[in-house]
Amino acid sequence: MEALPSPLDVLDAALDRAVSWRKLARALAHVARNAAIGAVERDAAVLRAALQPAFLGAGAAISDELRTELVRSIETATDVLERAQGRSGSDAAVAAAKCALRSLEVSREVSLGLRCSDHLAVELLACAERAIDRQYTWPRTSADQVACTFAAFLPADIPGWPDYDEVAHQLMRPSRKGLDVVVEALEGVSNGDEAWEVLAARSLIPMAWAGDESRSFRAEARDRWGRMRRATVTSPPDVRSAIALATDPDGVLAAERLAREFASSLRAWDQREPSHFEWAVLDRRGMLDVYRGPWPSQLERALRKIRLSTAERAWAEGRAATAANVEWSDSYVPAGLREALSLAEFWRVMVEVDARFPVVDPVPEAWQGERVAAVPCALAALLGLWGLGYALVSFDGERAQLAAPMATVG
Repeated sequence: MEALPSPLDVLDAALDRAVSWRKLARALAHVARNAAIGAVERDAAVLRAALQPAFLGAGAAISDELRTELVRSIETATDVLERAQGRSGSDAAVAAAKCALRSLEVSREVSLGLRCSDHLAVELLACAERAIDRQYTWPRTSADQVACTFAAFLPADIPGWPDYDEVAHQLMRPSRKGLDVVVEALEGVSNGDEAWEVLAARSLIPMAWAGDESRSFRAEARDRWGRMRRATVTSPPDVRSAIALATDPDGVLAAERLAREFASSLRAWDQREPSHFEWAVLDRRGMLDVYRGPWPSQLERALRKIRLSTAERAWAEGRAATAANVEWSDSYVPAGLREALSLAEFWRVMVEVDARFPVVDPVPEAWQGERVAAVPCALAALLGLWGLGYALVSFDGERAQLAAPMATVG
């Protein structure tokens, strides 16, 4: 059987295609977070918390405060390492602490605008192999798991493919702007209808949105027996809902576009492109409930029917398991997103190895025999939509139901 790529193979491939050190640093931080399980229980929790600045340090904006946090975390990891070195039979714990320390050192260099020394990354990966617990059925070895973790969080050479970390970080966090302006414009307004008209008149939302029949909003109303029932209205049901949508009109339109792309990529299952969008504005608990994949169950079965070589299947399934199970940088990730990430990573590997769909059920006839790379990936559009901070709840014929989180006001 062909050997799976090693962690160093993954690093070499990333360097060959000039992946930025910011991306590499964040992928290495994920490896270190997984490797922290090799420490004793208390130290493992300390290391995972200390690694938090490493994820932020790989981001676009670096502040003096973050650099200070990195220094503190390096001191914390150094303390854990010294404790581990003082215990007998603690090789895995020492390796876990060294792995976290190297990750923080990489992040510190990246935060200073430097190209990190390759030897830090090499040592980090070697320490991770010694520290990591064989906690999942895939990969079968520590080296396999490190390689899968590292590869799963490096950018793929697929145009438009979403960054998993960015999706998780933006979950329920739309890019809202001008909140104060919108709130001030609606001072004294008491209902959603009036709020929508005021916002349109002041060009805070597109003029076309007022009275647009292609978009409706979910509301609740009492029936004749006093029970709360779902209703659909032509304007946001209240001022707070209007604020949530008016502070990110570009994101709302982008979410609707991605919902159309998602539906178009599911034509093989007779999904029609939506012509109408129904929006609901939900609190955090309500949003967490709707992060599920509204894809046909056959899609997962079709992906698992792919005929890869033994080595390629192992590589694909190992990375899929990693994407679903790895601890994320700073976000609670609902089960629905973990499932989508697992399927997306499996698809991404199939594209990388230029696999074809088999000519068998449940693969839809339109896909049978096609190169995976030639078929639009529904999961990429769905993850992109989630990465805007919104959720696609369901399809009902040509109507798509979308959800937006409440805006924090005051």
